[in-house]
Amino acid sequence: MRASSYGYWSSTPAFVLVATGVVVGLGNIWRLPALAAEYGGSAFLLVYVLLLLLVGLPLLIGEWVIGRWMRSNVVWGFRHLAKTAKASRWWEGLGWMALVSAALVLSYFTVVAGWSIGYIFRAASGSLAGLDAGSASDTFFALAADAERSLAWHTVFMAAVVMVVAHGIHMGLERAARLLVPVMFALLIGLVAYGLLRGEASVGLDAMFGFRPAAVGINGLFAALSQAFFTLSIGLAVMLALGSYLPNNTRLIGPAVAVVLLDVLFAVLAGVMIYALVPTDNVKSGALLLFEQLPLALAVADTPIAVPLALYTMLLLVGLTSALGLLEPVTIRVMERFNVSRVFSATSAALIIWFVGLLSLLSFNHLADMTPGGRTIAEWILALAGQVVMPLGALGLCIFISRVAPTSLMREAWGDSDAGGFRLWIWALRYPVRVALILLMIDATGLIDRLLAFWAS
Repeated sequence: MRASSYGYWSSTPAFVLVATGVVVGLGNIWRLPALAAEYGGSAFLLVYVLLLLLVGLPLLIGEWVIGRWMRSNVVWGFRHLAKTAKASRWWEGLGWMALVSAALVLSYFTVVAGWSIGYIFRAASGSLAGLDAGSASDTFFALAADAERSLAWHTVFMAAVVMVVAHGIHMGLERAARLLVPVMFALLIGLVAYGLLRGEASVGLDAMFGFRPAAVGINGLFAALSQAFFTLSIGLAVMLALGSYLPNNTRLIGPAVAVVLLDVLFAVLAGVMIYALVPTDNVKSGALLLFEQLPLALAVADTPIAVPLALYTMLLLVGLTSALGLLEPVTIRVMERFNVSRVFSATSAALIIWFVGLLSLLSFNHLADMTPGGRTIAEWILALAGQVVMPLGALGLCIFISRVAPTSLMREAWGDSDAGGFRLWIWALRYPVRVALILLMIDATGLIDRLLAFWAS
């Protein structure tokens, strides 16, 4: 395998921190807890963890393995990999698909994460205190509908991401992860403690952790599969880029398990926080939970200003660490393709993504009435990336590793003496992972829901 032109991670724990910061995203907070309460509590969580280990873990290791072999931007990396494997050059398309997914997701992500900056200032000023249901909703929709303010926060957030990525893997990504990831967990643990001390968490915790296997059903199974895939940032070129800085002798199973467990831990703690603060019957998923329900839950008279301030600082850090990973592969592509500096590459890549993000930003205000096919532009961007490009790219990678590439090539990319682990990894990609990804894409079409409705009629 080739040497990395950009250096290597300083240690395996540092790499684990960076990868954890990337995978711990807003979906851990605004989606998984609601899914657990809806689909069987701890029974759903058990299914989710099993799918993470059976489907998510092999894919995560697969992207690290391929990234470490490539040591390049994902487009040239897949081109070189296909040539070495004597396969069609069309496999290079996997690199383009991953880059497009990363850019689309980041363009939307910066808008939502930018709102958390606005809420930090509101929390610090005390303007979130004393909200009622109407004013909490009005506060959020006023921000989303104000294109000028949203644009400001969108720009500030993207500038912060650029400043970190432009400093490289040691002074940028590693340094940020060493500081921000522990602070994220500390703030979340503090919020959990505050929620539990309020003494109103019993009903909510039962909703999330009560064992109700009958409530899982086929819909819960597909919800768990979807969350297990998306939470690990698979199909976004992110893990391919992070893997390209891994030393050849780094064994991958241990770090991958550590990242998965930390991701689950964060999601569970986030669920405890939410159900300790928000009345169980009212918990929603998505941005409304973060910017309407949680502010309302913290608007009671005896809530210290430090609590909502900690909440939105934590949300900002979660968004920032995820966005760093999303910008990195696009930065490397621009840097190698045009032979420019990292600073120029990160800035220009971010500027292009910033412009694309205006479509998502405006879909909450000036373009809100533009709903082709019943979806806003932001919803179409997420659907294109999340339901089509990401799973299709992950399936292509799975097929290439397990069926197209010579076993000797993949064995070299695996890079250690664990022959049993290698065989188990190839088997997982060849059968359960591939089947799961196909089912995930079929479910995204709505076909399974129609079949279930037909069966029940």
